[in-house]
Amino acid sequence: MGIALGLAVVLVLGPLANALTPPHAIDIGVTFSARYARAFGLDAWSTYTRLLDELDIRTVRLPVYWDEVEPRPGEFDFSTLDAYIGAAAARGASVMLVLGYKQPRWPECYAPVWARDLPTDALRQRILGLVAAEVVHARAYSSITTWQVENEPFVHFGLCGSFDVLTPEFVSQEIALVRTLDPRPIMVTDSGELSSWIPVFDLPADEFGATLYRDLWFPAWGLWQHPIPAWTYTLKDRLVRAWAGRSGPTLLSELQAEAWFESVDLWNVPPRLQRQLFPPDLVLTQHLDYARRTQFPTVYLWGVEWWYWMRAQGYPEYVETARRAIATDPASRAIAAP
Repeated sequence: MGIALGLAVVLVLGPLANALTPPHAIDIGVTFSARYARAFGLDAWSTYTRLLDELDIRTVRLPVYWDEVEPRPGEFDFSTLDAYIGAAAARGASVMLVLGYKQPRWPECYAPVWARDLPTDALRQRILGLVAAEVVHARAYSSITTWQVENEPFVHFGLCGSFDVLTPEFVSQEIALVRTLDPRPIMVTDSGELSSWIPVFDLPADEFGATLYRDLWFPAWGLWQHPIPAWTYTLKDRLVRAWAGRSGPTLLSELQAEAWFESVDLWNVPPRLQRQLFPPDLVLTQHLDYARRTQFPTVYLWGVEWWYWMRAQGYPEYVETARRAIATDPASRAIAAP
């Protein structure tokens, strides 16, 4: 009864409280996955350089997929990663690098073929070797401002076996390893909607990132928007930090800025339907306004590859809406070049 009453209060008073929560200036960055861009049939490199130039991005979060950088045991190839970091640095943009086993974008875990059947302990040792190689190689770049260790390590989503690899103890070991190799801040992330955040706040990281997804499409009932007001994210952050006795910044590591269809790849959904259900005013303007009301200082937009694919399908307004949003946000323009 108490839970039902609390939910009713949130549903009734939430929109009012959200309207009364003042928006806050934020730094706006993007997550870019070359792998995801290629899945859309885009040229990943040209898409990346275009977004840096056209959107004037000042900060970008880059995944590092294990099967791409260590195709054979102990043989690392970071040449492609170097090019992407270098292109950002040449334009005065900073980089957050995602280290380890679990990365942004489905299927989340990217073990190379040779590592997929390793026992858990052996797999962990290989992951530690990967993390060490990534940091030792990339620490020469002053444009890297933050290391992200794993991506939502405790969310059981993706093709990651039995999910017994990324325990709190092991992720803490990864963080300790990174700290011995480089002094820059370390961030960990969690689901904004599907987790209590308590396990990640027990980790010895410096920063915390939460995802924020608002609009989903399900075959059974169509488009659904969760009714949680923006202030609940702020309240959750403060309560968990008080409980854990932890200070430090919280940011939005993934803000939904693309269409979302349950169990359907976006390139298999008619672009006209996506434009109808997920217009730019919804996934960019409204979602950014919502993010500003959480009072978190930084947000990484999720979906830049989709914007450029939609532009190729005849819908350039996503790129243009994002460009205006980034250009008019004073906090984003104030980020200094590294």
